[in-house]
Amino acid sequence: MGGVIGSPGIRASGLRTGALLAAVAGLCIARAATPTRAAQPSFDDAPLLTGRDFAGLTFPIEAQPGDAILEARGGWAWSDGEARRLLLESDVRVRVGGYDFRADRAVVWIEPRDTDAGRTWSLAMYFENLRTPLAAARFSQSARRLLVTANIAGDVLLRAALLEPGRPDADPLLAEGETRLATRLTQLIAEGVTPTPGTGFGELDRAFYEAAGAPAPLDPDAPIFPRRGVVTFDGPDRTLITGETENALVITGGVVVEYADLEAGRTLLLTAQNAVVFLDPATVAETLSAGPGEVRGVYLEGNVIATDGDFTVRGPRVFYDVANDRAAMLDAVFYTFDDERRTPLYVRADVIRQESLGQWEAQRATISNVAFAEPHLSVGAKNVRVTRTRDADDGGGSRTVISARGVSLRLGNTPILPLPAIDGGFDRQTLPTVRIGTKDGDPFVSTRWDFASVFGLDADSPIEGDLLVDAFFARGPALGVDLAWATDDARGSLLAYGIYDAGEDRLTTGADLDPRREGRGLVLGEHQWRLDERWTLALEGAIISDEAFVDAFFERIAETGPEVINRLALSRRGERSLLLAQTTGVFNDFTPNEFLLQSRGFQVQRLPEVAYWTIGDTFFGGRVTYFSESRAGILKPTFVEPAIRRFGFVSPALSQAAFGITPDQSLGDALRAGGFTESTIARLDTRHEVRGAFDVGVVRVTPFGVGRLTVYDDDFEDFRAAGGFDDDEQTRAWAGLGTTFSTSLTRVYNNVESSFFDLHRLRHIIEPSATIFTSTSNIDSEGLPVFDESVESLAEGTVFRVGLTSTLQTQRGGPGAWRNVDWLVLRAEFVTSSDDTTRESAIGRFFQSRPELSRLGEFVDADATLALTDAVGVVGSIIYDTENSTLDSASVGALIDHGFGFASFAEIRRIDADVIDSTFLNFGASLELSARYAIGATASLDLAEGSFETLDLDLRRRFAQWTLEIGVNFDNVRDDVGLAVQLRPWGGERDRLRNSLSRERFFAGGAARGVAGSPYRR
Repeated sequence: MGGVIGSPGIRASGLRTGALLAAVAGLCIARAATPTRAAQPSFDDAPLLTGRDFAGLTFPIEAQPGDAILEARGGWAWSDGEARRLLLESDVRVRVGGYDFRADRAVVWIEPRDTDAGRTWSLAMYFENLRTPLAAARFSQSARRLLVTANIAGDVLLRAALLEPGRPDADPLLAEGETRLATRLTQLIAEGVTPTPGTGFGELDRAFYEAAGAPAPLDPDAPIFPRRGVVTFDGPDRTLITGETENALVITGGVVVEYADLEAGRTLLLTAQNAVVFLDPATVAETLSAGPGEVRGVYLEGNVIATDGDFTVRGPRVFYDVANDRAAMLDAVFYTFDDERRTPLYVRADVIRQESLGQWEAQRATISNVAFAEPHLSVGAKNVRVTRTRDADDGGGSRTVISARGVSLRLGNTPILPLPAIDGGFDRQTLPTVRIGTKDGDPFVSTRWDFASVFGLDADSPIEGDLLVDAFFARGPALGVDLAWATDDARGSLLAYGIYDAGEDRLTTGADLDPRREGRGLVLGEHQWRLDERWTLALEGAIISDEAFVDAFFERIAETGPEVINRLALSRRGERSLLLAQTTGVFNDFTPNEFLLQSRGFQVQRLPEVAYWTIGDTFFGGRVTYFSESRAGILKPTFVEPAIRRFGFVSPALSQAAFGITPDQSLGDALRAGGFTESTIARLDTRHEVRGAFDVGVVRVTPFGVGRLTVYDDDFEDFRAAGGFDDDEQTRAWAGLGTTFSTSLTRVYNNVESSFFDLHRLRHIIEPSATIFTSTSNIDSEGLPVFDESVESLAEGTVFRVGLTSTLQTQRGGPGAWRNVDWLVLRAEFVTSSDDTTRESAIGRFFQSRPELSRLGEFVDADATLALTDAVGVVGSIIYDTENSTLDSASVGALIDHGFGFASFAEIRRIDADVIDSTFLNFGASLELSARYAIGATASLDLAEGSFETLDLDLRRRFAQWTLEIGVNFDNVRDDVGLAVQLRPWGGERDRLRNSLSRERFFAGGAARGVAGSPYRR
């Protein structure tokens, strides 16, 4: 039996019938019957805290989206006031807020809360013998007792095989949990101790967590043997040798030495074949149990293993100097595990000395991440220091810091590459990532080195990134950095790259060009300072050596990157407003951004400009909403001056089709011929919009009006004359009025069931809508040069749009875990415009939020998505020009997860607009052959030409210490076959949060696109 009680509510399933009715009666939460407290109680009128409920308190943390799932084999259910209570027994599993907990037993409190966003649930869970084997590193811990609290916005789901009604008062865990919760609630009221807002998850019971036996913060300088605790020795054969100044206990035949630090809850276990224990002369017992002060030293030999759970040392001979708190191991192996990286660390050395609880030093050592006696790949060093720490603020997770000198990379026992000194956390990949391949038919070697390790930055340095060292055998050497940094009040990034170039560029058009200079490169950087809660200062800089460099080496920056420009900006963010003052400029007479080359053909310098936006101010009870934006500034166009052939358009047919000019002309020449000049322009622009929202029966009516006033200090006489306009207005007044009508119809089909299509019930939502909009202006938009698309390029005339969205929703997931899924979504709209509307694009688009930015005409725009099953998805879209009876754009594609590590996709795309007429078929597949091998292939086929545009093949082989990736790429446009072989040390690929200027996928047209997991990311 399963169901939903309340909305959202507590759902129970899998209960034995006899216990079900009583359990549900105890767990039912009816919305109307649930009282709420309007405010938190103060300390003066604090309620009696028994721990049986939350005493009206709500944990001051954000409600976590999603459900809380509680599972157990059995338990009890009852109510205490507003709280619904559970005591879960045997194999308890809890998933809440994206975290998994497993325990032997758990006491649970559940209370509803009514908030502005709807009903939420407050939960508290007191676990016995907790473990979190599948959780993230910060919560991957174990504890004898642990209290966890959370707020949940979804449902509370309960699955139990047997649940008895009533309160088991005799259970000691129940009383213990209520005492702990009462203590926590008292802290919230009396001490003001609250969880950190915004985490979305409740607090881990830190103090009690540590007291109950979870790992406490580790001080690396703490002694190995503190003067507390108990040392015990045991073995089958013991002989006591007494002396005047020292006694010795000789143990043979298998030795176990245990040191228990009772205060810290830490145990050090030593095992060996034989041992000699050096004792204070007053200690004579052969079965020893004594304090560290009575033990002067311990010598062990024969397969010695020492471990405390955080570190493990193996060696033939080990001596612990307890009196001086030192340890030395000969021909030893040190092992530890970094919780943050989930990575092991092995250190083999002639001598390893333990200097304190968390610090080790090794001489003539090798470092690797595998336990092989002779690892294939390792780092050798004359001296290595390993420091082990644990962060109490990170759930007790451990961190390993390494300092090494005299470092080299070794293949087997042979040094093959000298390395810089290592200083930093184990989270830094000190080994380089190496790529070997071809680019434009010529060989290259590319390497990435951890920047912080190379330059010896501190472990807590905010700078992360890579040093880039490359060699092109037909071109020359290259050097660069790809960095990002972040502090509490600032963040930024830097991409700098230079090459001594003696070769040729092969551009994306397929043209080969002489770069005309040997020293080439770029510098792209940005930095933002957070001055306070409202104000931010941003600095952005960019300089590029020549117009072809980005296309040749950083193709994705050219294709999809943001505008490359220099900028100084100061902004202030309000609750519903934004103030921006900025100055921008350029150092180059060209732009690498393809969207600027293909649109206006120039960049705009702002010297300076101030803009202000207000967003969504509401009036009359929310029925009227007001938007505005205003700007004033000095604008100066900067034309693209190099001939268009320098961008790869070397044939007249190609340059005419793309830009309407010959290869030896520049875009600047074309702009000047059209009457456009590079003189400065003063511009004042202000836009204001008012939207209403009214219900007429089941129909929502949204009228809106927009007014815009733009003033220039120039009448653009030459520009207008070239376009056939004879007016000399310097002020443009533009206005628009419109109304949108919309409604929603819903019907539910409860009897729909299909295992083939994975359907369980259907909900059909139909959303028809219609918009009519008309606008007028005293200046035709074609009579203005376009400095900003959203200011000058505005639609005029009347447009009518009618649309329909049809959604079929179903439920998937199974009993107790149902979730809503959009199974089929169909969206279609028809747009028609008046005859006086100017068509600015061959492909029409309508933007409901800003109709004046639409590309008008007469067309049908439709798309569909089908989640056929959880493993099969289909999408499609069309734009059909009904005026010219042409299919301007169409696409259809499918993605299939076949299971067993096999997935495939295919799509067809067609564009038929003006001079563009192309149809492409893209398809590919990936297959995990085993845990070690994976292959993949993608292809793009030009159906009109009947030939492949690109073909990529990938092979990945995972070894114990590295990943080998081989990629082959064929690019028919560039007439190039590329090959790349990449060797990445295990864990070497870091998933950083990087800003827009992070390093591009470097080898634009070669095999980099054919290597899975390429590190050359944007």
